[in-house]
Amino acid sequence: MTVHTSRRALFGGAGLIAVATLAKCGGTPAHAATVNPRLLRIIALRDRAEEAWQRFERDVEAPTQKAYAATLAAEPIEMPPPHVETPTSFVNVHGNNVRLTTANPGSVVTSRRFVSDPTWAKMGDADWRQARRENAAAADERDAIIAAQKERRAAFEVKMEAAFGLEAIEHRAAQLLEREYDLWRTAITMPATTMADITTKLAFVDRVGRTDTEGCLLAALTADIRRLAGEA
Repeated sequence: MTVHTSRRALFGGAGLIAVATLAKCGGTPAHAATVNPRLLRIIALRDRAEEAWQRFERDVEAPTQKAYAATLAAEPIEMPPPHVETPTSFVNVHGNNVRLTTANPGSVVTSRRFVSDPTWAKMGDADWRQARRENAAAADERDAIIAAQKERRAAFEVKMEAAFGLEAIEHRAAQLLEREYDLWRTAITMPATTMADITTKLAFVDRVGRTDTEGCLLAALTADIRRLAGEA
């Protein structure tokens, strides 16, 4: 997505005054109103590069991405296994007979610590300890099933990415975008030798619009203005 950069946003009020002042010099030999043919050629090439990218996006990339997304959506998603309670119950501190469940994260954490930490080996009564072992084992089994489901889904997505050629398509789209940007930058940074070159660049900036993240746009046009003003 491109963000429009206007002349006023680019130069500010003072910059526009400088451009207007230079425009008055347009009829002098030093500022003859002749646009550099190479600048016009680069701008035309950039326009064609943008059209090529837009055409590729419309005719290839977007339809392929849509078909890929539809294929993923049509593939059934494996539901995680239900939570389970321990076969063994025990009497808790409140005197209630309870069973542990994998639906309780805190219970699972405690059960796993009981199984892995020898210092907990003699805690609670025999039923409590057995319930903890069952709870930890059930949680481990459930987690393993979910992990396998995720792996199968990821493998399917990778397989479909290859089947639809997404990597090659994205690479080609990036190449087209890079060419368009390189030509844009070439046009902007080409030294202006006439006021007509500058006004052509400004019209180009207004028409295309782009966030100048590298600062080359302002630097190039400022240098152009200074050059034509006899400061450089």
